[in-house]
Amino acid sequence: MTSVDLLVKPLEGLSGELRPQPSKFYTQLAVCLAALAEGKSTLESPLNVRDTVSALKGVEALGAEVRRTRDKWVIWGVGLNLKPKGVIDVKNSATSLAALAPLASLAARVTVLTGDAQLRARRMVALLSAFRRLGLDIHSTKPDGSPPFVVFGGGLKGGKIEFHKSASLIHVPFLILPCPYAQKKVELCWSRVLSSPQLELTA
Repeated sequence: MTSVDLLVKPLEGLSGELRPQPSKFYTQLAVCLAALAEGKSTLESPLNVRDTVSALKGVEALGAEVRRTRDKWVIWGVGLNLKPKGVIDVKNSATSLAALAPLASLAARVTVLTGDAQLRARRMVALLSAFRRLGLDIHSTKPDGSPPFVVFGGGLKGGKIEFHKSASLIHVPFLILPCPYAQKKVELCWSRVLSSPQLELTA
């Protein structure tokens, strides 16, 4: 057996540049923020996968203007001047559905959110309940609480949401997006102390 001696010497200083790997969650969130902004937003090095592209096409269907290349997405947001164009298909992305529904509530029109066969078979009763407590006028087209969802726009009422499971935390930033435009105070409550990257981002 050969032995190896490893000698580690401390450095006086460390410098350089580190580019993190693109994130699906942060790309979807940035797309939604850009759609609500008024003017041009540029997303550099977005994660270009099916779920993020579904979110990008979703905000485009809500009225934002989009230009996409392999390493850069440019989005011209419309603020509250959202104008849904027909049915929005998020494919298999439940996160995109959760992100686009609150945005659609700010539009002055009715929006239908659907997906592929697998997504349409997913029961989302807890998510629908959170949306309604927030003041969204949203309904499943089926009795089991699965998509397609119909969102009646016209503004966000606001309200109180209590989270009991950490699985809900990934949707918190998307639930917060329309809150500055709510008609009354929005209150988010947790029954116990929870920690997650999504919750830290929200704070």
